[in-house]
Amino acid sequence: MSTQSNGDFIEFVLGGAAAASAAMITNPAEVVKTRFQLQGEQGNGLKPYRNVFQAVIAIGRHEGLTGLQRGLLASMSYQFVMNGSRFGSYKMLVDSGAIHKADGTVSMPRSVLCGAVCGAASAWIGNPLYLVKTRMQATSTAPHLAVGSQHHYRNVFVGLRHIYQATGVLSLWHGAHVSALRVSVGSAAQLSVFSKSKDIMARALRRPHESHLVSFLGSLAAGMPVVLVIHPFDLVCTRMFNQTSAGALGSHYYRGVVECFCSIMRTEGLRGFYGGFWAGYARLAPHTFFCLFFWDELRFLASRMSTSTPSLPTHPHKLPACTRTAAGSKSCKQASWN
Repeated sequence: MSTQSNGDFIEFVLGGAAAASAAMITNPAEVVKTRFQLQGEQGNGLKPYRNVFQAVIAIGRHEGLTGLQRGLLASMSYQFVMNGSRFGSYKMLVDSGAIHKADGTVSMPRSVLCGAVCGAASAWIGNPLYLVKTRMQATSTAPHLAVGSQHHYRNVFVGLRHIYQATGVLSLWHGAHVSALRVSVGSAAQLSVFSKSKDIMARALRRPHESHLVSFLGSLAAGMPVVLVIHPFDLVCTRMFNQTSAGALGSHYYRGVVECFCSIMRTEGLRGFYGGFWAGYARLAPHTFFCLFFWDELRFLASRMSTSTPSLPTHPHKLPACTRTAAGSKSCKQASWN
């Protein structure tokens, strides 16, 4: 394997490991978000969840810690595959100069386009895991807290096997088109806003791009616009992925993404598209920060290992030589997106 190929592979692994680590922290918020997005489906008046805090308490009380962490392995696996592909490919484009202007600043249109392309491709790759993750997180062991179709998969492998045996291998990519749309829209917003806000804040605060403060503020800035843009697509994706041919109506609720959008508008109105909005922000904002924070740290450690171990090949565009400043922040020779 060539030096450049090794560097690219390391970027994919580090991006995936960072996202999977972040999922361990934010999975309870994603469980709550999924439940919110499913309640009230098809005009069903059952709404056991009133707000984020009440939902967390209710799930914790009646389902325990396992309920709040339901689908954790599926979530971590999906994050590793999807975000490893997304962050790794986006980082390669950043290193190639694809999102920068001639003066070195970030070009928003280029960043949006690169983020969308990387997001759509990675969503297709991780679709089977996202399908199982959604169904596992929607499942409740407390009948009065159950919303949407209930799928009682013991683990992610059982879920994948069940879907494959029931409806064939292609059904593992059920809803892949709406998933790709969801991730491409969200990725374009997240990666472009984060890159731009990090660039602006680094200049305004006169701190390096790798500073934890710059990463934290960039994550907060990226969270709100991403949720505003992605939440309607996220809600549609959740409902289409969770539906089953054995549902309450005896058949699929939605035959396609257009029908799903129209059904939500007809039965729940415009506000229906933002059901569980704050649960979505409670999950996405910290997930963005922790994901990028862990990625910074893992890349720093990988850089230290590669510079101290001659047998490990490095690439100047992939793993910049980083050092710690007296204040504890990282200082890298290459100012790149982290």
